[in-house]
Amino acid sequence: MRILYLGYWSATDTLTQSVIVPRLQVLAKLSEVKKIFFCSIERQGHVNFEKLDKTEWIGFESKPKGNVLFTKFDDFTGLPKLIKQKVEQEKIDLVIANSPLAGGACYLAMKNSSLPLVVECFEPHADSMLESKVWTRWDPRYWVLKYLEQKQKKYAWRLVTVSEHYTRKLLTEGVEHSKIITLANCLKISDFEFNSSKRKETRAKLTWPQDAVVGIYVGKFGGIYYDKEAFELFKKAFDFFGENYRMIILSGHSRAEVKGKLVDAGIATDKVRILSVPHHEVPSYLSAADFAFATIKPTPIRVYCCPVKDGEYWANGLPVLLEEGIGDDSDIVKEYGGGVIINNQNPEQGFEKLRNLLGEGREELSRKIKPVAFQFRRFELIEEYYTNLLKAFSHNKTS
Repeated sequence: MRILYLGYWSATDTLTQSVIVPRLQVLAKLSEVKKIFFCSIERQGHVNFEKLDKTEWIGFESKPKGNVLFTKFDDFTGLPKLIKQKVEQEKIDLVIANSPLAGGACYLAMKNSSLPLVVECFEPHADSMLESKVWTRWDPRYWVLKYLEQKQKKYAWRLVTVSEHYTRKLLTEGVEHSKIITLANCLKISDFEFNSSKRKETRAKLTWPQDAVVGIYVGKFGGIYYDKEAFELFKKAFDFFGENYRMIILSGHSRAEVKGKLVDAGIATDKVRILSVPHHEVPSYLSAADFAFATIKPTPIRVYCCPVKDGEYWANGLPVLLEEGIGDDSDIVKEYGGGVIINNQNPEQGFEKLRNLLGEGREELSRKIKPVAFQFRRFELIEEYYTNLLKAFSHNKTS
């Protein structure tokens, strides 16, 4: 079997590294898979991408054109041409797209083809961008993606959602049950496990007391995530936990930008470490922390998402602070533990519950929370998914 796999981010983007690369590695281990052609979108020119077994990487260059609409136009004209060309040249058997944006490009390339298309991490992205106020209702990007999402629901051989909430929503829309698979964003639990030695070592490197209460945030600001509101929440945590509180921010945003936001929120910057580190170094900083922030905006559509970072936090045994209505994760926290549901406007009650949790000690919390990651985000779920997917593909081909 020869597979074309399309992602919508740069090969070096954190989402590619945490979501797509592990999937490519699983596919490569399956005996049925002979070759994978992985295509990423590169906005900043050529990048260096690690060599993966059985995988040929194709970097599609789509440089910003000054106007985002022109950039998107290039994506959805150039990408389908590339996909169609590769499908024909490389005799592709199966196409997998990660996200409805990548799925839209694949639909345009394959709408007159009988080749099976699988769209992973399928969610209502157009409505998500609208509710987050990143796009307006009259933005052409909204209407184009909304149209492409509807086409994917009809055309795709399999739609892989990241939450049970969205699976149920698709069923109410009349999408066939046999077409839908639910698979959360999973990870190798062992890669993110709590390490007491790394905790001490990292805290010493940060020049912080071993008994400090440390919060951590990993990710972006703006878009579907809080921006100014996130820093207001961080400030409330400083006010609540007092002089012994510290914070780690791991983000792709520039240090100057994040520092400016801290200052605007009235946070003492000497008690915050702003870093950008390779993905494999993140677990050491998670081990150094006591709890984690999840700052996704809780719009109605957000119940269909699955934050990657929550799984990493849980694997490290970190309790997560998040609001109601964030994918399946809010339901998981309420039923199985693994964090505290808070109201960002008035988080003090949540902070009090968190403080009680922290009283159990970091080692004990890790022991209690890690099973949450194992139950809902363990890597083996991806392996099971691909094994079953290829079995269904073989059956579909012979029937």
